Amino acid sequence: VMLAGTLWGGWLHGRMTRGNGEDGLTDAGKRLERPLGEKHGNWRLLKASSFSPDVVKMLQCPAHINRTYMHQQTGEMVSVFVIVGPPGPIAAHKPEICYSSQDFELLSDRKSVTIVDRQQREHSFWQVAMEPRNVVRATQRVMYAWGTGARWSATGQPRLVHAGEPYLYKIQLSGPMSDPNDEFNPCEDFLGWFLPEIETHLVPTKTEASAASSAAP
Repeated sequence: VMLAGTLWGGWLHGRMTRGNGEDGLTDAGKRLERPLGEKHGNWRLLKASSFSPDVVKMLQCPAHINRTYMHQQTGEMVSVFVIVGPPGPIAAHKPEICYSSQDFELLSDRKSVTIVDRQQREHSFWQVAMEPRNVVRATQRVMYAWGTGARWSATGQPRLVHAGEPYLYKIQLSGPMSDPNDEFNPCEDFLGWFLPEIETHLVPTKTEASAASSAAP
């Protein structure tokens, strides 16, 4: 029993850290880095940059996009990145930890919110509010989720849920806080436009493709 448990634990660890199929990850990486449009609704690209080699090594993401957009009417800005890699490393890093090491303080526990994109598809995202210890910087709303090529989800245990996948995507957005009573919400408006666009740069895993096929009428 102990030997079986050890072998199973080693197999699971390998699936989480390396994924299941290098070819699939390679294809997913190539698709993610294809040219992406500079305008999504009223949001226009301000800057596209690459992660440093140290960040790529830490995240173990062979491909990523990292962009900042500005709303043409309000002037508000959001930053977004999408990464792909083995499920274990991609699931391990959370903004609650990263931001706290960059002079931000967590204002409250994370909560799940529903995002409806312009194609009326629902996605769930984790949301946290971060207050800067340095008053020069603004309070940030940070939203993030994981996915396997179609819908994004605020998974409680992504390392276990996606352990059998060949690769895993993560999306993270930071933007200005807004009053819940305001008619315009920058982060949600941007995601409503951006999610259908980025989906064309994702390669659904076999699990995701099978789920979509089963859900089809």
